[in-house]
Amino acid sequence: MTKNSHAPLAILKRARASLRTVTPYRFQNLQSQEGRLRLNWNEPPILDSENWSRYPAEAVASIRHHLSTIWNTSEEHILPTRGAEEAIDYIIRAFCEHDDDVLIPTPSFHAYTRSAKLNGARPIESAFYSLSAASSTWSSRFLDLKYQFTDRTKVVFFCNPNNPTGEVIDPNALIEFIQFVNDRALIVVDEAYIEFSPLDSVQRLSQRFSNVVTLRSLSKAWGAAGLRIGGIIGHPDVIRMLSSLSPAMPFSHPQADAVAVIARHIERMHERVQAVAEARTRVLSRLDRLKENGVLEIYLSGPTNFVLLKPKAMNEAIQTFEEHRIDVRILNTALRVTIPNKQDLERLIHCLDAL
Repeated sequence: MTKNSHAPLAILKRARASLRTVTPYRFQNLQSQEGRLRLNWNEPPILDSENWSRYPAEAVASIRHHLSTIWNTSEEHILPTRGAEEAIDYIIRAFCEHDDDVLIPTPSFHAYTRSAKLNGARPIESAFYSLSAASSTWSSRFLDLKYQFTDRTKVVFFCNPNNPTGEVIDPNALIEFIQFVNDRALIVVDEAYIEFSPLDSVQRLSQRFSNVVTLRSLSKAWGAAGLRIGGIIGHPDVIRMLSSLSPAMPFSHPQADAVAVIARHIERMHERVQAVAEARTRVLSRLDRLKENGVLEIYLSGPTNFVLLKPKAMNEAIQTFEEHRIDVRILNTALRVTIPNKQDLERLIHCLDAL
């Protein structure tokens, strides 16, 4: 990633013109300093905890610093967000005017389509990921995307590994598509589940292509969904522009403290990923048996913390999960089942045996 030129990136010309006049928040004299009386931000110190009575201006900087350790990249390449959905919203708001197109390979994470609609853009959904045992080649799938790419396409989303199919995109095919787009649109690779995959993150691609950003999350392998911490990784100029959409102080002191703890215990994430892999192996052995017995049409499993089931008798399968008081995600003709922790694994196994 070049640090040299201050010439505008080509991809920034595809952003909304109105955003170019907005600058990110900058804070001066907000952090407490010894000997200074802070009376400039109207902060009535009525609580015992200063962390609660003072605006958390330093929380963003702290979170960005620790995320750079967790995600192994420099701070200038990171924009912390309140979960991946806020990151998706920022990107579409930044790049899409009314009726611009957002190209979405499907089936995939619902938030891409939802955010496009909420921001007045047009979601163009393209059948891309396979819901059958036999899948087409990556070259043919990307060829279909190229046919649907137009001058109005401003953003293209990929979920990798994909939710809900678990597929991992061939990196060479992805690079070829990025080169085809060539700064005409922003390419977004959502890597919420990348820690479960043996493949490397493609965030390195943003070092070669300034129109590529990746989305990361602490909600899955890091086991911190309740924190609502995610982020965008990309070229520093793109990150600065997207930062203009962020509110002044989006994070709290407790969130910053929690991210700092996670950064000190990265090994726990690897232990959690290993535990999920072992549990998934046990689940897959049961699914093999169900498929052999004709209970399932197919099941899909990738390097993620879930499996996707297509029961032959959908209603009966839903009823069985309900009888065992297990909630699963119902996706039209399939069910997405999260791999549980060790304590709850036997309960899921028992339910699968009853299908």
